[in-house]
Amino acid sequence: AGTVVERDLSPGELVAAGKEVYAIADLSTLWIEIGVHSQDMANIQKGQIIQVRNPQTQQLREATVIYFSPIVDGQTRVARAIAEL
Repeated sequence: AGTVVERDLSPGELVAAGKEVYAIADLSTLWIEIGVHSQDMANIQKGQIIQVRNPQTQQLREATVIYFSPIVDGQTRVARAIAEL
């Protein structure tokens, strides 16, 4: 089971053998990449439960931080974290 995330087919189009017409993804687990400002790094850790808001629907959901890099980008002063939704 999955969700169609891409369609490369138009109504009435003839399809050649072997042509990919759909891309299907398992969306049961999603990863969210988060930029953590250097001054906020002490407030985040692996395993922490965080709240994330969908900017389109404004829906608030809980996610778990599964990765946190202590390395700060020299230009942006932001570290990278990944949370699992």
